[in-house]
Amino acid sequence: MSDVLKPGYTSRTLTDKLASIVFTPTTPTAWFVVLGFAFMLTTGLIVALCYLLLKGVGIWGNNVPVGWAFDIINFVWWIGIGHAGTLISAILLKRDLPQTSEVDLCRTWRAFSPATGQRARCSRFPRSVRRA
Repeated sequence: MSDVLKPGYTSRTLTDKLASIVFTPTTPTAWFVVLGFAFMLTTGLIVALCYLLLKGVGIWGNNVPVGWAFDIINFVWWIGIGHAGTLISAILLKRDLPQTSEVDLCRTWRAFSPATGQRARCSRFPRSVRRA
C-alpha cells in the first residue's frame, strides 16, 4: 500500500480525507441544478417511450409503404459500422499486421490499397508513422 499513498499519508488519513468530502454538511447548489436537469431528461425519455408504446412505431415515419423509416436507417447504419470494424480487423489479421491501439495509418492504408486499386505511398506520412 505504500506504493500507492504519498509520503505522510496512511490508510486512516486517506479515509478521513475521502469521508470529509462525502459527509459535508451542505450540498452545492450546482449539484441540485445538474440533478434537476438529469431528472428532466429522464422524464422526457420515459414520456417518449410511453408515447412510442401507445402509438406504435408509426410515429417514426414508417407508415409510408415504400419509405425508409428511422428504425430501418438506424439499424442499417449501426450494423454497417459493426461490419466495417470487423472487416478492418479481419484484413489486418489476414495480412499478419498488428492490431494495436495506436494510430498506424500507413499499415492500414497498405492493407486496404489492393482492395481499392490504389498504390500505398507512405512517404506522405511523418517518419514516425512510416514503420511498415
